[in-house]
Formats: sequence, C-alpha cells, structure tokens
Amino acid sequence: MSRLALIGLALLAAGCSRDVSGNAAVTLRVVLTTPNSGQDGSTVLTLTGPDVPRSVAAIAGLQLWGGPVTSSSSTVALTGTLTSGTILTFETDARYADQFTATLREVANSDSTVALRDLAGYSVAVMP
Repeated sequence: MSRLALIGLALLAAGCSRDVSGNAAVTLRVVLTTPNSGQDGSTVLTLTGPDVPRSVAAIAGLQLWGGPVTSSSSTVALTGTLTSGTILTFETDARYADQFTATLREVANSDSTVALRDLAGYSVAVMP
C-alpha cells in the first residue's frame, strides 16, 4: 500500500473518533446487574446526561424501543433475554463521559405473565 494511502487511512480513522464539534468521541456502555440473570425479558431505563447521546444501540440479542434518542434525558425500553452485563451502548463527547447516568425504571420477567419485578437487587451503571 502506498504511503499516501496509509496517511489517508490514518486521517480517516482519526476523523471517526471525533464528534461533529471536533471533540473526541467516546463509546459508553450501560451495564445491568440483575439477580435474575436470564429470567428477565424487558426493562425500561432513563439515560440522562449533559448532551444528546449518539448511536444508541442495544447489544446483540436485545431489541431497543423508544428511539431515536433526541434529548439529553431519554427513556428507552429493551426486550429480550436480559443478563448481567452490558445491555446498551452509545457515543458522546469525551468531555461528558463521566456525567451520564442511567436510571432503572422497570424490569419484567420473561414468562407469559410479563410481571413487573421488585427492583431490589437490580442496578444499572454507565461505564467506559
């Protein structure tokens, strides 16, 4: 590969890690802790921060509802088999990375009753 092509690829890669304002972008994860791993079928959570998150996406195996996310405080739902670990990813300006929070609103079981769970023992956190 020519030197010019390598420089072009490097510049393209550098450009992909910047947001529209020219600041560095970072991908954050919403991590769920559940005492019923594999037995939960849906959750509703609110994502809040100083900026509108971009590229909000559920992990493979989960379906995101409530998008597109267009405000700095947005409520979304996820359906599918929930386990402890990353359930959602999004991008933001790196300056705001430590200012995002997620609040768990509801969790429902995965059987035919779709009963709401008591949230004791559940938690969500936004992590790099």
